[in-house]
Amino acid sequence: MIIKLKHLVNLLVFLLMVGISTNLIKAQDTDGDGVLNSVDLDDDNDGIPDAEESPNCFFTVYEANRVASVISTLNGAGTDPAAGIDIPLLYNDNINDGTVAAAYNFAGSQTITSGSSIFTIKYPTPITIKSLTVIQASSGMSSSGYAKLYGSQDGISYTLLTTGNGISISSTTVTFNNTSTTEYLYYQIRYIGTSTSGNATSVTAGTATIHEIYSLAASTPVYNPSAHPKPGACNDDLDNDGIPNHLDSDSDGDGCSDAYEGSATANKTVSVIPGPYGANGLANSLETSTESGTVNYVSTYRKYAAKLSQKLCVDTDSDGVSNPIDLDDDNDGVLDTEEGEFCGRLDRNIRVGYLNVGAGNNGLATNLLYNLNNFGANGVYNKVRGVTLIPFATAASVTEANLLAQNIDIFFVGSSGSDATTSSDKIPTSVNTILITWAKNNGKGIFALQNNAIDYGYSVTDNNVNPNTPVGVLGRDYYTNGYWPTPSLNQGGTVQMTIKSLSRTFDFLMLDANLRPVVITDREYNLVIFPDATIYNSEATNATPITDDQKAIADTWAYVFDKYLDNQCTWLDTDGDLTPNHLDLDSDQDGCSDALEAGATNSGVSNFAFVSQAGSSTDSNSDGLADIVDTNLNGIPDYLSTYNPQAINGSIKKCIDSDGDGYLDISDLDDDNDGILDTTEGLTCNLLNRNLRIGYLDTTLGKSGLMINMLSNPVNFSLSGTYNKFPGVTFVPYATQTAITEAQLLTDKIDIFYVGSSALDAQTTSDKLLTATNARIMAWASNNDKGVVVLQNNAADYGYILNNVYPNSNPSSPYGPLGEAVFTNGYWPETAFNMSGTVQMSINSETRRYETAMADIQGKATFVRDGDEKIVFFPDATIFISDQTQSTIGTNTTLKVAADVWAFAFDVFINGICSSIDTDGDGIPNHLDLDSDNDGCLDAIEGSENVTTAQLTTAVGTVTAGTGSTASNQNLGNTVDSQGVPTVVNSGGAADIATDQGQGIGSSVTANALAVAGTISANQTLSSGNTPATLSLTGSTGAIQWQVSSDNSTFTNISGATAATYTPGALTATTYYRVLVTSIGGCTETSDVITITIMSLCYKPAVTAGTVLETKLGITALGRAGTDSGSWPMVRKGAWTVLESKEKGFVVNRVSATADLSQITNAVEGMMIYDEEADCLKIYTIKEGDSAAAWHCFNTQACPD
Repeated sequence: MIIKLKHLVNLLVFLLMVGISTNLIKAQDTDGDGVLNSVDLDDDNDGIPDAEESPNCFFTVYEANRVASVISTLNGAGTDPAAGIDIPLLYNDNINDGTVAAAYNFAGSQTITSGSSIFTIKYPTPITIKSLTVIQASSGMSSSGYAKLYGSQDGISYTLLTTGNGISISSTTVTFNNTSTTEYLYYQIRYIGTSTSGNATSVTAGTATIHEIYSLAASTPVYNPSAHPKPGACNDDLDNDGIPNHLDSDSDGDGCSDAYEGSATANKTVSVIPGPYGANGLANSLETSTESGTVNYVSTYRKYAAKLSQKLCVDTDSDGVSNPIDLDDDNDGVLDTEEGEFCGRLDRNIRVGYLNVGAGNNGLATNLLYNLNNFGANGVYNKVRGVTLIPFATAASVTEANLLAQNIDIFFVGSSGSDATTSSDKIPTSVNTILITWAKNNGKGIFALQNNAIDYGYSVTDNNVNPNTPVGVLGRDYYTNGYWPTPSLNQGGTVQMTIKSLSRTFDFLMLDANLRPVVITDREYNLVIFPDATIYNSEATNATPITDDQKAIADTWAYVFDKYLDNQCTWLDTDGDLTPNHLDLDSDQDGCSDALEAGATNSGVSNFAFVSQAGSSTDSNSDGLADIVDTNLNGIPDYLSTYNPQAINGSIKKCIDSDGDGYLDISDLDDDNDGILDTTEGLTCNLLNRNLRIGYLDTTLGKSGLMINMLSNPVNFSLSGTYNKFPGVTFVPYATQTAITEAQLLTDKIDIFYVGSSALDAQTTSDKLLTATNARIMAWASNNDKGVVVLQNNAADYGYILNNVYPNSNPSSPYGPLGEAVFTNGYWPETAFNMSGTVQMSINSETRRYETAMADIQGKATFVRDGDEKIVFFPDATIFISDQTQSTIGTNTTLKVAADVWAFAFDVFINGICSSIDTDGDGIPNHLDLDSDNDGCLDAIEGSENVTTAQLTTAVGTVTAGTGSTASNQNLGNTVDSQGVPTVVNSGGAADIATDQGQGIGSSVTANALAVAGTISANQTLSSGNTPATLSLTGSTGAIQWQVSSDNSTFTNISGATAATYTPGALTATTYYRVLVTSIGGCTETSDVITITIMSLCYKPAVTAGTVLETKLGITALGRAGTDSGSWPMVRKGAWTVLESKEKGFVVNRVSATADLSQITNAVEGMMIYDEEADCLKIYTIKEGDSAAAWHCFNTQACPD
């Protein structure tokens, strides 16, 4: 319903506008505030003055002061206009139209009577003028007489404006001053007579030439363009919804009100500022004083409300900082720019071309523009990485095709400070013409000075009156409140220009004291003209803007850049989920947060975001970047980001906790909890487990500056050195440049190639490697993710510009976060150094993206790394060459910087490189494989310490023994230390033997034969006190250890019983034996158990319930019978006969098969026989419950209690 209502309102507004443009509706009040649009400064009550919203639909002070028509009551001579007809020659901006034949003049024999008008001047809109001037030949209007100036609103009723005496009309310059503050549409020069006070005497009109009539606009009252709408339809409609901006509450259609985006209100939901409004229609609450027409806030309409990409009402991370202001829109601790958001900015240097002959480079502020502290990623103007100046040697080289081929963004057009248009004062008109076409066709920009204005449809006039002050929205935004705020500037020199045009429409940023334009921007295309070359030429060598003039120059360049960048808007969406990376907490959708993978946090929480709120202790400077990652509040994260490549490469997952112990793999020293550290198992990330290999050309040039002694010193570079990410450095020489090929470099396993240079500013074969050689090195590095250290003169072959024209200015110091990481907080911390020698270069690039780590005192880059390849550039060969033989770094500043340069080159190469070992080739690296060699024996067991099977637990997480292993998925569990290492193998742990953290590799990567238990001998049954037969084990593999148990549960090793056979001693109780077989790796198998049963004498009755009868018959070998010997056999109850003996056996008849029992035809109850097939002693008897006797096994044991 709300949407429909908005559309209805928009339609009504559109119809009203159509009515206005066709004069069907004479008076409208669009916002219903009781003030007609024609005088309402804010027609939609959004708090933004109309002219700021629709600048093309309102007269600027320059346009208002442009004469619209001039008529006279006198006839012109010849073909000149007759009385009452417009006279364009009198307002054509030409103060000398030539002779009488070419210029305007009155016809002869005409009389001017007292009180009659000589000229009536009409303006496009009512305006207060400071003065009106007629330029003429002597006696042009008349040879005598006086006149005064009058003003009128309607051309009928006039008011006298000239106070005091009349003004002579016979002189060559006739000026009428005005002190009235009333705006008039018509001004009239009226003849008053031949005396200064006026009389009735007439005079004869002159016939000499009259060239020009012009006025100066009054500065009081301040002209308000919003009070001066242009007639006709207004076409300023940013969102193309048919509603002009000044009638549209959301000009850009981004869903955010103009009132909020323009800073008229701090409430995102407000689109109409409440009254009272007063007579001018602007809310009183927004005016500096009632009816002043001047707002009391700093408008941001142009910055946000007029740009669809800048949605000020959106705060994605709800941290109280709107996205366009927020440095980190999703609170992941990673700058939006690093995540690829470049709206109104560039992720590279902006490229400025110029003609490097004649006046083409006059006024080019090279030092100012090259200063990265002014224009750079961490400069005052931080919307570009830096500025690259690209010279064109000849006018002929400036073609549209060449400009595009050179990727020029802005072309600077220099000028002399003279008031002239010769070839030495401006660039050729033909070049300016080409630039116009190039800029219009390709959205490029032109910044032209002074004398070139004529080629762009403008004229400059040496009539400036200082001071020049910012005016209007642009002046306010780019000077008053600019990057380098400045209230004014003063032109210098003998030539001081203002600028104007009859044919072009333009906006101005500054006006002189007489409100004449001095800095303009064309409305059709990106053209900015500054009409005074003098201050540019005089300040050309300045690097840091300090004075108002210098600040104005810097601000003008900022405007030129902004005007070009306004339409630039790019962002990345790595995972294609339609959420740009800068709003996506997991840019590559790998399940790991950007914050973690960039290095902003160690938390493994998915979609991690910092808790941050503007104005609180979590974001005290309200920049949207959490203070926890920006402790010095400079808008630069304190950590060295790994966002690229880790957060935008889905194959790199830093949030994984493979063993499920609560420690992420990135910080877990033992990712599979087998007790063997990951590094021991072959994992290396951002370091090498081998020597780093540096290739170089083995000639004087090729190894010039190669600091072999310093790099070979283990105190500096080794596992125990200051830089400890590899064991050492191996140098690989190449005898000739032809030997340096991609294939050979790969064969030799080169990691980094060093490209030597002389210390001269030269490009000969004695000063650098061949261009073809450098091209091969570049291709090798690019194709194979390798590194290159490029010294001085070779940089040009890699797309870089060395500047000895704009040389280094000592000292150099770290620049930006990269500089802080590499030097300030580097391996050998250093904050500044001085180049030496006669050649001291700075570096730049016209084609490559790069990051600056060090800049000189004037902000020029002196050490950079390529933005896309692992290549670092050092433009000063002197310090490398002069210290080439040194091995000890010590406290020497130069050596520390050199060492940091090398360390950074190594880090650039190593960063992001992870290598691992997969011994068994099952696709699982050893540090995640519970059985690295697939021998069926777990790594935890095969490690170097005393881990037993009993200490293993079922592994959690995702770690496994891998395909092909017979081992179970077990490790040492999740009782770990603060680095994720199981405590059982740490110092003091139950399995520890080395008093250290973790255990060694042992035999975990050596596939050993599995332990085989083999076959053990049979069970035995003995009488108490007898010795069992020798026990044996056959078919086993591994070390043997006989074990014994009394309960068949707890077994202990038998000392010395490690052979395949074992003979126990005499036994008096049943005993159990087994063999523990151990593989080389420590895994064990146990054999079956041998039971040695010791038979005790049987004294327990078979029947213990019911009527128990004594046994009357017994046969004994123990020499006892009757009551004198224990009442034996009577004491044995429930039997017919008992037998006893310790040594003798009792043998009964046997049958070999159960079926043979049928052959006993006369079986009687009580008869016994041994059935070999049934393996039991059988008795022929009647079984309880049966009705007839049969053969039954006698196998119920009856033994003593």
